[in-house]
Amino acid sequence: MYLIDPAHSTIGLSVRHTMTAEVRGAFTAFEGLLKLDGSRPTRSEAYFSVQTGSLETGVPERDAQVTGPDFLDSATLPLMSFRSTEVLRADGRFRMAGHLRIKDVEAPADLDLEFGGTSLDAYGQHRVRWAGTAVSTTVKLVLDVCAVLRG
Repeated sequence: MYLIDPAHSTIGLSVRHTMTAEVRGAFTAFEGLLKLDGSRPTRSEAYFSVQTGSLETGVPERDAQVTGPDFLDSATLPLMSFRSTEVLRADGRFRMAGHLRIKDVEAPADLDLEFGGTSLDAYGQHRVRWAGTAVSTTVKLVLDVCAVLRG
């Protein structure tokens, strides 16, 4: 099992604004785990949760608006989460199907993933890197995840 390393990972959000601009931001508080099966990747699983109030767009007023009651409503519903249901492999790429919960709504979401490799860090810990994107009609999540082997 791998734990997502927040110091070396990014979970971002992109939302259309006024149909001409795209607002981008990154969450600073999140956690998750990956259960990877190297011999049978389609049996792998993932879960992550994000504290919605941790969104930073670079504009404090916009942060307050997006995390406020009109959008993410982080005071009432502080977590956004994803849990996988299936992993598909085709042409060396992966698609992780699952459920994305934002506010009080859970909807199917697919993460298109690209494997970034494995390595041993300076402390001898095994690390794995994945990058991916999930797109819905209103929100795009962008992940660049580095996870550390535990247990």
